[in-house]
Amino acid sequence: MKEDKVVYAMALLAVLSVAGLLLFELALSPKARYPLTVTRVQQVQQVLRGEEVQQGEGVLVPYGEGEASFPMNINQATAEDLMEADRIGEKRAQDILDFIAARGGISDMDELLEIEGIGEATLAGLKELFYAE
Repeated sequence: MKEDKVVYAMALLAVLSVAGLLLFELALSPKARYPLTVTRVQQVQQVLRGEEVQQGEGVLVPYGEGEASFPMNINQATAEDLMEADRIGEKRAQDILDFIAARGGISDMDELLEIEGIGEATLAGLKELFYAE
């Protein structure tokens, strides 16, 4: 009987651990509404300490509200958003937008390798700011 309680307690602990890890993973996901980053944690700490956070620093600003918030879905990006990435200028940003529009959106960032002039290094820079879904 005592062994059953121990097994039950261990199973419950395992389930709670998995649930906690899933929630933590969701908070770190770039697709989260408010992705948890070091910068965001520092900004929240500033707010909690009563310090003023400058406007435009993006404190818990959901996507689509206010200034661009990264990481963001590349299918919703503007040319200006794309030019925030290293190695992306006006022409390359327009090439990316045309490519995405022609396909009706992309579901994997690696699809961008099909665009002439985008290699692994450029793609790596884009992946730091954007994701595809």
